[in-house]
Amino acid sequence: MDGSEPPRPGLFAIPFGVPFLPALAAHLAARFPDPLALARAHVLLPSNRARRALVEAFLEAAHGRALLLPRLSAIGQIDEDDALGRFADEDGPELPPPIPPLARRLALARFLLPACDGAAVADRLARDLARVLDTLEAHGIAPDRLADLALPDMAAHRERGLRILEAVTRHWPELLAARGATDPVARRERLLASLAARWAEAPPPAPVIAAGFASAPPSVARLLARIARLPGGAVILPGLDPGIAPDLWEAIGAAPTHPLHGLHRLLSDMGLTPADARPLAGGPTQPDRVAAMAAAFRPAASPAIPRVAPPPGLVLLEAAGPDEEALAIALAMRRALETPGRTAALVTRSRALAARVVAALGRWGLEVDDSAGQPLALRPPGVFLLALADALAARFRPIPLLGVLKHPLAGALSPEARAAWLGHVRALDLALRGPAPAPGLTGISARIGARDPGLLPWWETKVEAPLAGLERPFRETDRPTLAALVRALADCAEALAGDRLWGGADGRALGEVLGAVAAEPEAARLAVAREELVPFLLGHLRDTAVRPPWRRHPRLMILGPLEARLQHADLLILGDMNEGSWPALPAPDPWMAPAVRNALGLPPAEAQIGLEAHDILSATAAPTILLTRARRDAGGPTVPSRFLLRLEAAFGTLPRDAELEAALALDGQERTTPLPRPAPAPPPSERPRAIRVTEADMLAADPFSFYARRMLGLTELDPLEQPVDAIVRGTVVHRILERLVKERPADLEALIAAELAALAGDPALDILWRPRVARMVDWVARQLAARRADGWVHAFAEVKLEARWGGITIQGKADRIDRDAGGRLAIIDYKTGSAPKKKAFVEGHLRQLPLLRLLVEAGGSPEIRGGTVELLEYWKLSGGDTPGKVVGQGWPADRRAFEAALSDLFGRYLFGTAPFWPKVSPVFAKQYRSFDQLARIEEWL
Repeated sequence: MDGSEPPRPGLFAIPFGVPFLPALAAHLAARFPDPLALARAHVLLPSNRARRALVEAFLEAAHGRALLLPRLSAIGQIDEDDALGRFADEDGPELPPPIPPLARRLALARFLLPACDGAAVADRLARDLARVLDTLEAHGIAPDRLADLALPDMAAHRERGLRILEAVTRHWPELLAARGATDPVARRERLLASLAARWAEAPPPAPVIAAGFASAPPSVARLLARIARLPGGAVILPGLDPGIAPDLWEAIGAAPTHPLHGLHRLLSDMGLTPADARPLAGGPTQPDRVAAMAAAFRPAASPAIPRVAPPPGLVLLEAAGPDEEALAIALAMRRALETPGRTAALVTRSRALAARVVAALGRWGLEVDDSAGQPLALRPPGVFLLALADALAARFRPIPLLGVLKHPLAGALSPEARAAWLGHVRALDLALRGPAPAPGLTGISARIGARDPGLLPWWETKVEAPLAGLERPFRETDRPTLAALVRALADCAEALAGDRLWGGADGRALGEVLGAVAAEPEAARLAVAREELVPFLLGHLRDTAVRPPWRRHPRLMILGPLEARLQHADLLILGDMNEGSWPALPAPDPWMAPAVRNALGLPPAEAQIGLEAHDILSATAAPTILLTRARRDAGGPTVPSRFLLRLEAAFGTLPRDAELEAALALDGQERTTPLPRPAPAPPPSERPRAIRVTEADMLAADPFSFYARRMLGLTELDPLEQPVDAIVRGTVVHRILERLVKERPADLEALIAAELAALAGDPALDILWRPRVARMVDWVARQLAARRADGWVHAFAEVKLEARWGGITIQGKADRIDRDAGGRLAIIDYKTGSAPKKKAFVEGHLRQLPLLRLLVEAGGSPEIRGGTVELLEYWKLSGGDTPGKVVGQGWPADRRAFEAALSDLFGRYLFGTAPFWPKVSPVFAKQYRSFDQLARIEEWL
């Protein structure tokens, strides 16, 4: 041996505070001034996003000149055609093709299905299991280690999950071999290992540079170590300080949430230390700010540092809520454009905040794309497909069915066709109001035939036929295969929406997802129940991000944290700086508990927090950093990000942007002008001259409701899928009692069953309510028999009444009127709800029965001629231990006082000019709420 030292490894560092990719592009251009030499170089990057961003950095540095770029490869995207796999001009290992991600997820779901509650749960767990398998493979954890792992005091569900995981890792290679495929990460590991071995024996002829890795699994670290020792090879790391103190470096290794913890693991796996690195670029433009922010993230075990003044260029804005935060961000980005060439980027994990900022920028005509994309589940084609699957799972109940038919894609073949379609859908909406019809398409058809037969041709040809095809897979089995369901769903969606379903980036992404599922052999083996289709599709559509194909504004960007990594902007806005967003809290792992990860030597889940802290320090390269957060969101008060709390602990109160806050104050000024209580007062000639007996109490207690109903012609629609509430139940009981009086059936059970069948055979009615109805009807039947024995020989049900009184036509309907042999009359009103109070009746607040008496005695019914009304009765029907009772019999009523009050009421509101005030008598107006919003009750009451 000649005693010479080994060559120093090619390890370099670009410090925090320097834009990484522009500095890398400048370094490569300076290192390879010959364009052909630059083109021969090979640059390895962590991701495709970094590769695209480096291309932009080269183009920006070239200032429009033609440029031959180096070969750029993403080390996580290796396939057989990738130059990385065959860089040394010799064949690498012959490996089977990687299993597609969808096929792997479905295969794992089918493997897990016996231990799960349905295919949707198995699919969700399979997604997490695939990530765990990738982690185990990337760190070389063999199945034997899982089998031998025994931890004391492990929870039973954790132990069960670990055993399932061990079984999957043991049998998974056999399943892949039977399919003729290999696991993607396992394949990458073998390619990387083969490449590192080949480069150790025969270095590549052209320089290799690996750049931008803040952390890496062991296999990538071993390849980086080999690159650092190649002739002309270089590994360029972001944010590494070659002069860092050894004791601080050791403390960083024990702090998973530190920004440099990922680099510590990477260098340890490479067998190197920070001292082996050399600075590549000049120092940051604001070294004091970089040093201060780095010190704010020091490990807890390191010595405390005194608080210093906030560094320049770091600004905080705290908004009251998300809308105000979005407006502040939009104002900041708009202001950045005032400086020529200045760029601005918002980085946020919250897609809701990003959407708000896009909308706020639209105030100035600025179109900016959210390059992080949106889940396909939130895009129109995805929403339409999920709505269709939900309607199928609900057996086409009215609400989900109308949700499909009202979607903008449904029937939208042309503007004219869309207008006609919506007209039919509105008619269908009206036909389906009230209690839900029987489940399925047959129940919908029967309801349409009963209420709007003219709608049947459109329903049968345009809607029922496609939906019947969606039902086809369920005709032979309750659990058809996923492939059959997805094909039927796609055909039905296309029949309803046409080719527009597949248009644009959203439609293409949906077509790719559905096509992959339908063509996947595993989907033809996985049985799915009707109710599992929605959660299954939702999981896959949420995992598919739709990104815009281009960026609309050249100087404004909205990015997710992954998209923003290694990017640069003059104004960098870190939005939604709240806990749970910065950093994102580690999701609970259903397969590996923290103790298991620790026992296997895997990085803790908290290491992801360290990577996000690294992103925060990488932001120091921006001349201006704006941190924003909202103090409240829809769920209540928010908690500031731990990163923000660290900065405030180090610097005290961060400076605010006074200009932005002033602009927000102007935009948020209260401009609401209090309006008076509504008091419509049409002239007497336009006021109605007719009233129903049920509207008299409304006119007295809430004149505005009477005005809205009778003069504006407004009526409240029955709700869709109306629950069988007190109103519906009361209507059914009244119908039964009407038939009881008119038909006198011998079989009361048959009568009750026939009427309850109109409510679509709700099982709860049969079990819980039918006995109560039977007791009510039996009690009324016995009362009728007793009345006849007492001489009340005639009974009339649902008697329609109409007469003129005081210049007003009064209309009404009596539930029942009894007559005895002497001509005496009794008016009876059934109450299945609460019974009226005697005091309200005596004081004249309950006008229905006295008005009915007035109409009867005025000859308001051709059925009942003559006679004197002597009894006004309420029959309270409960069907309980006391199935019914008569209340109000014999209550006194001063007829002369009643008629005087009625004349005064009509004189003021129907013949006079009194305004129709809302809630004149709030106590008795509680039941009239249909028009409270129109009357703006909350503004003045």
